[in-house]
Amino acid sequence: MTTLSKKVENAKYLGVTLQSNLKWDKHINTITGKANQSLGFLRRNLKVSSTKVKDHAYKALVRPKLEYSSSVWDPHTKTQKDQIEKVQRRAARYASNRYHNTSSVTNMMQTLNWPPLEIRRTRSRLIMFYKIIQLCSSHPSTEKPSNHCRPEIPPQYPSFLQTHPNSEIYLLMVTLTILEQSPNGIFSLLLYTQRTQWMPSRH
Repeated sequence: MTTLSKKVENAKYLGVTLQSNLKWDKHINTITGKANQSLGFLRRNLKVSSTKVKDHAYKALVRPKLEYSSSVWDPHTKTQKDQIEKVQRRAARYASNRYHNTSSVTNMMQTLNWPPLEIRRTRSRLIMFYKIIQLCSSHPSTEKPSNHCRPEIPPQYPSFLQTHPNSEIYLLMVTLTILEQSPNGIFSLLLYTQRTQWMPSRH
């Protein structure tokens, strides 16, 4: 006897909330809520002045909640991007011990060397894409993973790229590396950019 599954509007699978309308509102609301709770816990219980300690606490307990499986659900709407980014901006004030409304959070993040989460998600997706192209992903059909599981900028490129792995130039160079090393790279990259709606900024 066949048992019909109950239709639901959303369901959690491997830690990611999927919606029947293919949107990510509920998942993003969930992760930002949990991240804010963890940040609140730190602010109440980790009352130290050391920026280094707070930096480590944020990266260990808060940021992972905002980035888990982000290659799957990375949003494209500004509202959702800002919703996620606001958590890190609040954390930057906490880590920097600067709460005055005239203090520049952007400067705080630069001092802390925290790139925007959107840049980190883009880099994560490009790395995942690169691994798929190179058959580095953990798949049963892959008997022996490639030795090139991490995209590295070729030595002929300027040293600036080696020391600025979060810059958009770096991401562009990784993309060019994919195109050079993969026979189907152009087709795959076009499909990828169409799906993600990502293009390097011109300014």
